[in-house]
Amino acid sequence: MSKIVKLSVASNLSTHNPSSPNAEVNLGWALVRTNQKSKFTALRLPIAIGSTVDSDIIINAPTLRPVSKIVASQNGTLVMTDVQTLVVSETSGLDLFGVEIYGPFASNPLLMPGHKRQLEWMLATERKAFKIKYPSFFKKYLPKNQLRRLALLGGSAFFAFGALAFSPDTVQQIPDLSKELIAVKSGDVVELSIKTPAGLSAYAGGVTLSLDPTPHAKEDHYVLSLAMSGLDVEKEFSIYFNSKLIGITPADLKCSDSICNLDYPVSGDLLDAAGDTVTLTHASPGSSYVLKSVFFRNMVPANSEEIEIVKQLLAASARFYEDKELLIQNIRLAKEALAEAEGIVTTRTGLADLEEKLVIAKRQVTDVFKSKAKDLQTRCEMNMQLGRNKEALVLIDDLVKLYPNQASSQYNTLIKIRKSLQEKLK
Repeated sequence: MSKIVKLSVASNLSTHNPSSPNAEVNLGWALVRTNQKSKFTALRLPIAIGSTVDSDIIINAPTLRPVSKIVASQNGTLVMTDVQTLVVSETSGLDLFGVEIYGPFASNPLLMPGHKRQLEWMLATERKAFKIKYPSFFKKYLPKNQLRRLALLGGSAFFAFGALAFSPDTVQQIPDLSKELIAVKSGDVVELSIKTPAGLSAYAGGVTLSLDPTPHAKEDHYVLSLAMSGLDVEKEFSIYFNSKLIGITPADLKCSDSICNLDYPVSGDLLDAAGDTVTLTHASPGSSYVLKSVFFRNMVPANSEEIEIVKQLLAASARFYEDKELLIQNIRLAKEALAEAEGIVTTRTGLADLEEKLVIAKRQVTDVFKSKAKDLQTRCEMNMQLGRNKEALVLIDDLVKLYPNQASSQYNTLIKIRKSLQEKLK
């Protein structure tokens, strides 16, 4: 759900805890990564955490503000301060997002000799453990001075062993169960509740389901329903039915922290009399997700309410398409209305007459959308080359209206360009 982005922090927010005026606040460095398979990145403290490119660590979660948390060194230990409430907490709260932060280090740890980096990491780990993990009895009687405390507990040999066991470079060996078959019964909602915390799971690579034999005919139609969350990456999952690609998952912040129900049509000619295999291939093993349940069933006829909804969506799309020149986002709204209508038409029977209208409307809207986006992009690039940053910024704002999904690569690229233009205009 998150990724590290190397950016300079423009924030001048104080990193001290107002409630603890005597606390000593230091600068320094930290090692950061967002999953156990990626390499560590060295970032200078303080580190800003938020939901936009203004932060050092970007977490695609709607609960986070543009700059939400500040990680800094306090009394030789990393702590995290909420920008709005100024409440100080432990950095272990970032585990939920799969973010690991180790430190503090006096200088860039990636440029340090290995033994010095390991020693500083051990000392910082022990200071943190003494603060939050040691029993109250030990806190009461052990020396407050770290060097004396280490000597009393056994000296450097003990912590050398601890560094070997708990070094952030140690990779936990987890079995890969993404290809192991999970039995699923057709016609029933099967609760799976598979959770992968940022790559630390046997199902980080995906899930493979085995469907029991289903009596069928080639002209039959079926629907595969998946209840999932954590879908904050474009094309995060590819869904295959007997090795045939039947769909991909969209990137949507609404499906990041909440469960979304996704329906994929399956034609009868894909089914096998001996049983079927559904494969969910995870393209981003380092991104966490939840697969709550799966439901494979016969496609049912559309009811009167669904038919009316499709008709209204087609009519709304036509209105937006006709008024596309009034507001730049009208063509996007037309496209979104057709996508919602398509979700019903492709997963219900009895809508053949509306399906033809949908195909024609979708082709028209898609062509105009691509043409509009290409025109804005071309004009924006031309203005940027000519140094007309103000005019280019206006066009970037129009492009953002076409790609408002904050989880999409187009949106994030446009936001980076917009920030660069805004800096030039200061």
